[in-house]
Amino acid sequence: LNVSFDPSVRHADVDGGPEGWMSTRAAALRFMLGPGAALASIQNCPLKFKGLELRHLFVDTGGLGSRLAAHYTTQALGQAYLLVGSSQALGNPVRLVSVLGEGVWDFIREPLVGLFTSPAAFGVGVVRGTSSLVTRTVASVGNSASLICAWTASTVAAIGVVDTHVQAVDVAGAPVPEAAGEGSVVLPSSTLSGLTLGLRGLLTEPAHGWRTAGLGGAARGAMLGVVGLASKPAYGSLRGLSDVFSRLSFQALPQIAREQKYKMRRARPPRFFRSPFLPLQVYSAGEHVGEELLSRVHFGQFRGEGYVWHADLTHTTAILTSNRLLLVGDRQDYLVVHWQTPMDRIV
Repeated sequence: LNVSFDPSVRHADVDGGPEGWMSTRAAALRFMLGPGAALASIQNCPLKFKGLELRHLFVDTGGLGSRLAAHYTTQALGQAYLLVGSSQALGNPVRLVSVLGEGVWDFIREPLVGLFTSPAAFGVGVVRGTSSLVTRTVASVGNSASLICAWTASTVAAIGVVDTHVQAVDVAGAPVPEAAGEGSVVLPSSTLSGLTLGLRGLLTEPAHGWRTAGLGGAARGAMLGVVGLASKPAYGSLRGLSDVFSRLSFQALPQIAREQKYKMRRARPPRFFRSPFLPLQVYSAGEHVGEELLSRVHFGQFRGEGYVWHADLTHTTAILTSNRLLLVGDRQDYLVVHWQTPMDRIV
């Protein structure tokens, strides 16, 4: 079971009430909207639960429910560390270790497989294993660094980047879209833009405070402008680093990105129905793996031909349909055809 939780807390106006930006209420609200919400954001946390088998049981529904609740609650509490380790604010160390583990496994397995084949295959295995390890190391470390930078940026935003009269930022530290006009702001995306906005805030914040709360508001605005002069360049630098690490991670391993299918990993292949008129058959994992592979070949081009058989070969997969024999290779979320021939050329 892969658990994801995104609070997505949003608020359009950080207002501490009569005391304004410096109030405890406003500070708590800003923390909840930014770093606090990111701490609670969980992505793709792998939880495993064992089944419960009860023989010759004679209890009422309440007793059965209590046993089931106790069984799964105990297992969930034993895996609480995985929930903490999947926090976006911490860089999702569970996924970091998981992706690194895949790279280490390929680094060991590929040369060993080639060693028992031929010297040339051993060399190819070393190259493949090393490439997988380097790719997954760059992708996982870059992804974690991007998440940590984004969380740190949202923490900086909570103490001074967001002006008193404008919107807050979301969990990832990005601005919540608002209508243009007074009260809208462009958050810094680099150190230079942060410095520019910080200098502008030295003038605009006291002026806004004077218009809204007189002399006291001007004093609070001046304090906010001084804090923003330091925090806005820091925020811009962190957001820039987060974007750089995110792009680097995506280029190395696209599946690791939040929008990609790395987040959605099936426990088993989906069930395919050959015809709506045939009776439901017992689920066969091996058969449905082949059906799924065929549906992924060249974006489903050959799915209508009907799956017959498949076999995993060295770095490729052979798939037999009712019309042709295919040799395909994995390319991220789909399969490309390396070789094919119609059945009438074989039989």
